[in-house]
Amino acid sequence: MLSRNSSADPREAEVREALMAICINTAVWTAKGRVRDREERHARPNLKKELVRIVERVALSVDSVEEVHDVKVRSYGGMYYVDMKIHVDPDLSVEEAHRVAERVEETVKKALGSGRVVEVLIHYEPTTPHN
Repeated sequence: MLSRNSSADPREAEVREALMAICINTAVWTAKGRVRDREERHARPNLKKELVRIVERVALSVDSVEEVHDVKVRSYGGMYYVDMKIHVDPDLSVEEAHRVAERVEETVKKALGSGRVVEVLIHYEPTTPHN
């Protein structure tokens, strides 16, 4: 007969302990991230606007970037996730436009701190007369 506290296989207890440790670590990591986010919001209420302006400025500094818009910077646990659209010369090949986007990504990461930027998602579009 097995009870809740006993196990026929000692490995089961090890697995249970490992799973509990994972749950605890996840809860602690999540709590730390929420506290850090809250502290940033209170210490610098205009931080997102400031970050968006920085991203726009550094993206526009990259050769071949003609326009930047729809910039979004999300913060979670002190880490940044960036999304944006850039406009490039319509005569650039897809490969060239991709290289421009890679340079924008590198520039944004340097500006915000490479260790703090998790992802920079860039959608590139050709510049058209109505842009």
